[in-house]
Amino acid sequence: MIHRALILWANQEPGRLDEYLENSGASTNQTFWRVAQALSNLLPLQSREKQLLDGLLARHVSGVSDADTEREKTLDEFMKKGERNDR
Repeated sequence: MIHRALILWANQEPGRLDEYLENSGASTNQTFWRVAQALSNLLPLQSREKQLLDGLLARHVSGVSDADTEREKTLDEFMKKGERNDR
């Protein structure tokens, strides 16, 4: 499962990656992510596999997915939100 996820990640196919992780159950399977982290810890720092694993793990930790990504706010929108919180 990890190998397939890394292939999708390496091929820059985030939609297919999200679909695979969701359909396989890996997206919420902590064992999957712990094994991925353990493999990353074992690999040499400069290896391509470690770089891919670290990227996949960082993406998971940050919660980034095409389905969940919301539009970035403009500076004006961001400032208006701050103004409401100051009141």
